[in-house]
Amino acid sequence: MDYSDFALHFGPSESQQSYRVTACSAAGRAAGLFRIPSALQQGGELLGELWQTTPDRTPRGYPDGSPSHTPLAAERVGIELFRALFDESVLRLLDRETGRIESRPQVGLRLRLSFEVDGQDLVRLCSLPWELLYDPRENGRRSQPIVRSIAVPRPARPLTFAEPLRVLAVASRPSGLPALSLDQEQRTLVQSWTLEPRVELTVLDTPTPHELRRVLLKRNFQILHFMGHGTLEAKNGEGSLVLGSFSNEPRLVTGEELALLLRDASSLRMVVLDACHTSRLPAGEVNPFAGVATALIKNGLAAVLAMQLPISDRAALAFNHTFYQRLAAGEPVEVAVGEGRLAIARADPQERAMPGLYLPNSERLVDAARQERDRYAELVDKKFQSPLTVSEQAELLRLQEYLDEADAKFYEPIEEKLESVLTKLRQRSQAR
Repeated sequence: MDYSDFALHFGPSESQQSYRVTACSAAGRAAGLFRIPSALQQGGELLGELWQTTPDRTPRGYPDGSPSHTPLAAERVGIELFRALFDESVLRLLDRETGRIESRPQVGLRLRLSFEVDGQDLVRLCSLPWELLYDPRENGRRSQPIVRSIAVPRPARPLTFAEPLRVLAVASRPSGLPALSLDQEQRTLVQSWTLEPRVELTVLDTPTPHELRRVLLKRNFQILHFMGHGTLEAKNGEGSLVLGSFSNEPRLVTGEELALLLRDASSLRMVVLDACHTSRLPAGEVNPFAGVATALIKNGLAAVLAMQLPISDRAALAFNHTFYQRLAAGEPVEVAVGEGRLAIARADPQERAMPGLYLPNSERLVDAARQERDRYAELVDKKFQSPLTVSEQAELLRLQEYLDEADAKFYEPIEEKLESVLTKLRQRSQAR
């Protein structure tokens, strides 16, 4: 299945807790302003209700209880986010893009959220549960893959996989921590790949940091899948994974330390962090790249899939089973993640927003003008072979107008400069 990108670029604005939004798709461009709803700001009523803790579950990293997010709270958060993000002009563009692809059943819509801010603005935007976005007009009938992109200082590795696809699964269970269903999770991974001869799976049990690096450098692994506990330091926002030590005691490895361990593993394309808090940053004066996921993206990983909050074993198993099945079937990473979220929703609707997919925005950014030129060429070519439908004729006309306007905006400043230069030359000639 092919996907049409609907990109939403977040930039700074003059107002606090608000951001300039530029929406780009093959249907055009639109500009809007996103203000974080008060109920979703730090200490807000809805976020508090969404992540409240109760003792009826035992998730990873929370031996004394877990977030109990009621379906109603999750839906309300999704609606609040949707209404704040899709103002009149951006919503109109979304509807145009949706209508454009409705007649093409093999094309879906993919939302790309590109955070082109830094500091505390990046922390605020990354902390929002974007995966819950919910269009109340659709009543939950439609679900799009959602990708988070972060501006990074260095280019990322290309998100491509070669055959055989080599996966290193790390099951970390040092002593003294709550037990996890890692044996069952390992079986889920093995079952997902059993009938797929193009995939090689290696399991590493409770490695030390040194051993993890040694194994990574020994073979050309393309995916690292970590299963275990994650932690988040509230004071400085520093996220860590829990690995083992020579005495089998827990050993915390921060995101920056993990990035160093993965350095020189040039074949590695994606890291899956099946551990709590690996996607989350606490509000406050913290480093936006202190989290595990953001630290890895900053250091050049092509993709990181991480958990925003504590996730139950049941939800993790449901996600992994579907995610790797779809990946083995050749689906793009974003699609496999979207299917995995739907699997979580069927098993435990409250936790479907847990997995967050991060890509660096140095890779795979939407070039709306290029997409529109490609679509325009496609329609023109089709016009010479068979009559266009009424909707295709209207789309062709709209694209022609848009591209004429885009070309005019490009060439007019050049023509003005040329005219200015010519005028000065004439004046000098007359002065002589």
